[in-house]
Amino acid sequence: MDNYASEPSFLREQALIYQEPPEVSFSWLSIDEYFYEFASDFFDDFKDLNEHFVFEDALPYNIDSLSMQNDLKLLFQERDSTFSQKVLSIIHEQEKKEIDIYKRAHLDRKVFSKLRNNIAYQPSRNTAIALSFALELDFSTAQDLLRRAGYALSHATISDLIIEYFLKNQIYSLALLNETLYSFGQPIIIY
Repeated sequence: MDNYASEPSFLREQALIYQEPPEVSFSWLSIDEYFYEFASDFFDDFKDLNEHFVFEDALPYNIDSLSMQNDLKLLFQERDSTFSQKVLSIIHEQEKKEIDIYKRAHLDRKVFSKLRNNIAYQPSRNTAIALSFALELDFSTAQDLLRRAGYALSHATISDLIIEYFLKNQIYSLALLNETLYSFGQPIIIY
């Protein structure tokens, strides 16, 4: 039984996500052999496992597991704050009330509660955009916030160009944004 059994589920998830990465060494087993054993356990029904999977040889990559582990630990130390942490930080910096922000973004209280209580919360793209507008972020800050959620605005899509225009010109009306998106035949942000 784990140490987090008495904690609420969201705290357990956060503790598991943000704990130190385990010490891993593939020195006794190549990555190909490890994957083969792993796949074999789950695909015992397949008679010719090698016909269904292509195993990549790790040797050409010259992987030193100890070096890789140390490099990854250094990268983990440089980790940015998450989307949730950044949103709450901006709200605090702007000295605004959370309720005002999530109402302005047309978000449900439950969605914002997930954001507040789970630092690893992954919002939908529309939620991230709506929060950028509700927080009245400049274009570069909005891009940074979207990046933290795993999204980006692209010059390849009409809807992203419209959103970029609104942010660059500090037009933070979601109703007007939706009308503009709709008039260009694009999906709207909020419903």
